Amino acid sequence: MTGMAQPSKPFAEPTGAGPASALALHLRRSIEHLLHRMPAPVREVANEVGRSLAPQRGLVLQLEQLLKERERLAEELRAANEMLVELAMTDPLTGMSNRRYFDEALKRDLARTERQGGATLTLVLIDADHFKAVNDTYGHNGGDTVLKEIAMVLRESTRVSDVAARVGGEEFALILPQTSSDNALVVAERVRTRVAARRIAHDDGRIMQASVSVGLATACSPGCRNHGKVLYEAADRALYAAKGAGRNNVQVAKL
Repeated sequence: MTGMAQPSKPFAEPTGAGPASALALHLRRSIEHLLHRMPAPVREVANEVGRSLAPQRGLVLQLEQLLKERERLAEELRAANEMLVELAMTDPLTGMSNRRYFDEALKRDLARTERQGGATLTLVLIDADHFKAVNDTYGHNGGDTVLKEIAMVLRESTRVSDVAARVGGEEFALILPQTSSDNALVVAERVRTRVAARRIAHDDGRIMQASVSVGLATACSPGCRNHGKVLYEAADRALYAAKGAGRNNVQVAKL
């Protein structure tokens, strides 16, 4: 209408893309629409009220920033918790899975083997030969280097679906799902020969060599879900048989 004073905008335009800003924008437009239809005196009062409420815009912005900060902190906490879980399951020297992770993985994979029906899972135990002599000759730094090299061989010799872990001082383990005893024997021999062929450099320049003894045992479904202890003991007996047979060899357990 010509000559009619237009109402001022008592509510500043909110910024941001959060839900609080969207709500504020909707309210502002609704109020301005109503102001256009009000008599001038009423409109002036409304404008004054709007000006008095202008500081609320700052509170909305602060609220949005606090919400964003809370989301960022929650994400950082989630990442930190995941890192702590990973550290709790990792051997600090070799970077391999540790005994805690191995125990859980063996239960999990045996249960999965049981569900598949007619499947097999093979457990392989690997022990560094004459490790005390290695430490006595080359010191603990030399022994640590040997363990790291064995861990590297295990990573190179296994599949993504396998589990490789350090389960003791100089003892390692492989969980090989969907693997028969014959196929696991191939893997075990591969590990043994690769370790024996490795020329391991000491910090002082000396070249070290190592060998491993290996024992393996295979579980078949049905009936293997709760046989983790039995399987481990059988593989351990095979490992000791390998030690008794002169070391640097592989023995297969009979369940």
